[in-house]
Amino acid sequence: HILPNRDILAQGEAWGPGYLVTPQNVSGLTDYSVPLPKVEPNEAVQQVWGVYDNFYLFLRQGASIWGRISLARPHGGRVPDPERLEPLSVLANLATLAVHNARQIEALETQKDHLHRLHRFGQKLATAGDQRALLELVIDTLRKDFSYDVCAVLLVEGYELVLGAKDL
Repeated sequence: HILPNRDILAQGEAWGPGYLVTPQNVSGLTDYSVPLPKVEPNEAVQQVWGVYDNFYLFLRQGASIWGRISLARPHGGRVPDPERLEPLSVLANLATLAVHNARQIEALETQKDHLHRLHRFGQKLATAGDQRALLELVIDTLRKDFSYDVCAVLLVEGYELVLGAKDL
């Protein structure tokens, strides 16, 4: 069961750059982890990390949430202090930038692929000798380069549309 972002934001405890979620502030938590080692009684501890606790850092771009980092079971069983939270905040920001860059690269590659297909289509257009060959080229390009199984080209003749070419 993955806890929705809205529940974390609404019920989790804002803790530095992220949100601490415990069974006390979010009902219905389940945890499949092994219990943490006990903290020695003579150690001064402000808050001990529970076995059902999680810490979430959101990967944000403006107001949009692009993902999140979920952390549980810290070494030593203690809730992170501000000194340990600052590097996590930087890490989350760097992860957001990395996701943003990866998405931009994917979008550019897709755009490049589309432009390459259109360029090939333009080159083939120069070889079409008549309207029938041109329409067959359009249908063939739609099927092969743009992944459509059913294609049709309708042409205007007077006040009507007539079927110029099809591939079913």
